[in-house]
Amino acid sequence: MESRTGSNSPSKFGAPSHDTALCIIPPQSLWPAINRLRSLNDKAYAKWPPHINLAYPFVHPDLVADAADILLQLDLSDVFPLHVSILDADAFVHDKHNTLYLKPDATTATSLHELVNRVRAGLGWQTQSSYNPHLTVGQSEDADSDTHKFLLHKARLLAPLSWDVAHLAIMVRDTTADAADGLRRMKLSKSIDIKSKTLVSMTLPQDAVMSADKNELSQASKAYPQPAYHFDTSTKRWKAFDGSALELGSNKLSNLIVASYNVLSEFNWPPDTSRNSALISNLLSRRAEADILVLQEVSDHFLPYLLKNDDICAKYPYSTHGPPDQPEIGPLPSLLNIVILSKFPLSWEYLPLQRRHKGAAVATFPAVSFHDASSGSNSQPLVVAGCHFSQGLTDGALSSKKIEVLRLQRHLAEQHGRQPCIIAGDFNVTTSSYAIDMSQRSGALSTNGRQCLNDIHDMLSNAEFHDVWLATKIAAGESSEVSLGNEAVMDLYEGEQGATFNPLENKLAEKLVGGGADKRPQRYDRILCSAQLPLRPVAFNMFGKDLMTEIADGSNVHASDHWGIRCLFTENVQAGVAKGILDRVKPIELTEAAPSLGGFENLKQTLLSRGYLPTEDDEAVRKQAISLLQSVLLGNDQTGPDQDGRTPVGLVLVPVGSFGLGVWMSSSDVDCLCIGTISSKTFFRMALQRLRKASDRGIRVLRKVLANTGTMLELQILGIKFDLQYCAAASVFEKFPGVMNLPSGHAEFALPVQTLAKLKPARDMYYLLRSIPDLAKFRVAFLLIKAWANSRGIYGARFGLLGGIHITVLLVPICKQLATLSRTVSTTDILTTFFNHYANFDWDSQVVLDPFFHKELQYHRTSREPFCLLGWHAPALNTAMTASTPTVKSIAAEISKTNTLLSRPGATWDAVLGPVGAAASGVQDFLQSFKSHVKIDARFWGSSPTSGRKFLGWLESRCVAILVDINRNAPALLPRLWPGRFIDAPVTDAAADAEYQGFYLIGLAWNSNSNGGAKDDMKTTKTALEGLLRDFETRMRSDARYYDAASCWMAATVVNGGDVAEAVLDPGHLDGVDAAFNDFDDDDDSDSDDDEEESDDAVADPDSNDEEPSSSRAANDGRVVWERKTRIDRVFGSGVVPADSTLGSSQGA
Repeated sequence: MESRTGSNSPSKFGAPSHDTALCIIPPQSLWPAINRLRSLNDKAYAKWPPHINLAYPFVHPDLVADAADILLQLDLSDVFPLHVSILDADAFVHDKHNTLYLKPDATTATSLHELVNRVRAGLGWQTQSSYNPHLTVGQSEDADSDTHKFLLHKARLLAPLSWDVAHLAIMVRDTTADAADGLRRMKLSKSIDIKSKTLVSMTLPQDAVMSADKNELSQASKAYPQPAYHFDTSTKRWKAFDGSALELGSNKLSNLIVASYNVLSEFNWPPDTSRNSALISNLLSRRAEADILVLQEVSDHFLPYLLKNDDICAKYPYSTHGPPDQPEIGPLPSLLNIVILSKFPLSWEYLPLQRRHKGAAVATFPAVSFHDASSGSNSQPLVVAGCHFSQGLTDGALSSKKIEVLRLQRHLAEQHGRQPCIIAGDFNVTTSSYAIDMSQRSGALSTNGRQCLNDIHDMLSNAEFHDVWLATKIAAGESSEVSLGNEAVMDLYEGEQGATFNPLENKLAEKLVGGGADKRPQRYDRILCSAQLPLRPVAFNMFGKDLMTEIADGSNVHASDHWGIRCLFTENVQAGVAKGILDRVKPIELTEAAPSLGGFENLKQTLLSRGYLPTEDDEAVRKQAISLLQSVLLGNDQTGPDQDGRTPVGLVLVPVGSFGLGVWMSSSDVDCLCIGTISSKTFFRMALQRLRKASDRGIRVLRKVLANTGTMLELQILGIKFDLQYCAAASVFEKFPGVMNLPSGHAEFALPVQTLAKLKPARDMYYLLRSIPDLAKFRVAFLLIKAWANSRGIYGARFGLLGGIHITVLLVPICKQLATLSRTVSTTDILTTFFNHYANFDWDSQVVLDPFFHKELQYHRTSREPFCLLGWHAPALNTAMTASTPTVKSIAAEISKTNTLLSRPGATWDAVLGPVGAAASGVQDFLQSFKSHVKIDARFWGSSPTSGRKFLGWLESRCVAILVDINRNAPALLPRLWPGRFIDAPVTDAAADAEYQGFYLIGLAWNSNSNGGAKDDMKTTKTALEGLLRDFETRMRSDARYYDAASCWMAATVVNGGDVAEAVLDPGHLDGVDAAFNDFDDDDDSDSDDDEEESDDAVADPDSNDEEPSSSRAANDGRVVWERKTRIDRVFGSGVVPADSTLGSSQGA
């Protein structure tokens, strides 16, 4: 690089020393832009000011004064004044690294070369035949790499630079043992004024030093002020802004919107700018409008484009950075930068974090404050910290990330502890349990690394900062992911809810990551707010999902690989739950699961082995069936004259129930609600016509029933049972689906009660999908509770026991409350908490509800509500109105037993659910636990399976009445109903065509809690039981709508336990043969407008074409009376009632 000529005589200054240098230092006004780039890219930044070396190494430190004297004597009048002009940047390529520098133009280089040789000659050194003046700004490793080319581009953005040189600077290294930071800085020793030939006193500022060790880890712990910028509308340029004169708190806000967006920098040279327009469109979209916008991965190629957009400049006139292509501003310091845009004036500081290029932008908004209702005064100015933590799921990456989080939180606590603070950005914290498990299995993540990740999660959810996504999710809800409602449980993993980086949906993310664990959704992007912020988060949404753009390779992708996030903060929002509700709600406390219960994957395998998780084929067929149903109902499949000239009907089909919520099984029916603009009567006539025409496509209409909320069609589509209901609500249809995200009390829902009743399943479902904090955890927990309830004989809503809605109401508050804890809660933790919480529940006085939804609920619980499980939307809140005191006691007893099992050392789910492949573990317990049962026999010999199902369904729905009667009239007994139909032996093919005989069983036990001693009052109890069974039979047989003695028979008797010990559950022979018969009730005249009717009937009238009964099938009332009396005597003791007394004479009260 240099060659020497001249005299060979030795100089008195001897060998040069690297502890001194003679150089030119540019004016300090040029330092900020240069040093911003050098701070993160020049390893010598902490030791040297910006400079151009004239002689380095220079003289020995002890000879600096002598050298200065000689320089003062040199005649340099023909060289000075010297004008330095820099128009370009370049790089020196070395073996192991490259030096990037600002390059003086040729004229400057010639003048500097002459100056160098004058100095060398004066010192008695050889002159140089060549000299390359340069101002170093950074280093790179590979001159062919994209990183090198990006850095060189940054250096060129500093040009042009120019100044007049008036001084020569002699720098001497600080080698004292007590140097402040041990960096051995080059400090200014002498400054020579060339014109006056004197030594002048000059002090160089100690610039913001962001030093790094040999591992590129930052050693700095303080933040450094940086210039902010304001858009000048008169000049259309961004100018440095000084906010020191602003009046503190002059802008008191009652609302604030903060948004964050990782715009994804380009990493290949030359950069593809085709996404820029789409990125700006996303930022200007309605869903992204904000007061303060925090951007990550901003580059020199994107920021000029952004800050030249008129709409952006109008919305956000203040910024932490100016456009790099403005010469006086210069490049961004890093390849990936954090930029904060704002409607309000700001000042900011750069906080170095663990790694060289990782730091936080901490912005203060002097004029922004809020009214603090708790203190009655205004808050201190708002602080917003933008962050982009280190990525990676290795021990080293997590260790760095933990330090970064800690440094930022510590800085905010120490420097802004009394100010309201918001942290926004890309946290890069892996949340998907699948990705974490895969990383551990591959060896990339150790046990210590997993603990470090857990520590980071805990740090981000501590009491000082609140995650606004979670705060709004569990209350108002977040609707960005509602479309995920039907995803199969086997495809779900913990920690993927609220994902902002989702390669499964985001085309650009999918393109970048390929496959493997990196393809799982992650909630990387977050907004946190401190407890000092008087405002509360009330709404949250994502943006950037809709717009696609074509990039250089021709593919259509999303503008960024991340979704943007946004939060609305407001004041005067009730942050907690109304005290009146808290008095009736039992606080939820975490019960940690035993390690023996396993993790999320163990739960899924447990469910899979028991048939509770559907297959991919099950999911595909259901989606195909739903699509087919929708197509047929809308008439999209029609062609020809029938379709011509007809106005399309306004309809939308909404899968609700278990399928809509994603907790369905392969045996589950699909419940669908159709919302439209036509009347109910017109809809069902049209629907029946179109569905029948589509019979050749796998659709069969099974029957039409009149449910509590109106007419319902039972269908079979591609072999799957469907229940189809309709709601006439034109205003809801026109604004669907957005209307489903409106608050429950919104004016859009000022509708008739009957309409609200029909809409309730859809409204509840949409709220749950957008408010449950982790749907994967909820769904697996739900299905395991359902499997447990089935195995223990307490699942069956029609019997007054648990149903899907009841499990949901019980489980959702557990999921939401545990999500607020400052620690990671697993699905097994949720389950053990569920059983422990409700095992200690006072069902008589306490209420189960979602306190994050019901904040000002006025609900009067009546004495006829032994089970108070409040749902969400009106009109009917208590979802357990069919429950009775006996069923509640049965449920409570089973929960208590299971909680005891789970609390034992080594507890397993097999112990709770029973062996795989066995029948419900509770069936044999039920049959063997009671010495006597009430047996409700049901026989049917008609030709129509549908009529048989109607009869059995009607009888089933009335079984609960016996429990209520026993509880009221025979309180000494504690009845337990098994929610299923029994038969004496499995049905064979030969018996399938014969008379159907089944029965229901109610176990009878003495009530240990009854007053007066049950066993001492057997006569009264026996009399009461006999009377209520007779009354039950009378009521059933006298109901001509459902009971036809010509085709069916029923009786209620008491039997010994041994008489039914060999009974087995009915697999549902009649339930599966409807499709083989064409017995649909086709009386269209019975249709009526459901909006004008309300009915408590569960089924429609039975068919009337059944065959006459044979003499052997006729009911013999005398025989039944004798049979009942004999069995009651057997249970309660003989001789209590005379054997010849009639039923009427022995009737109990």
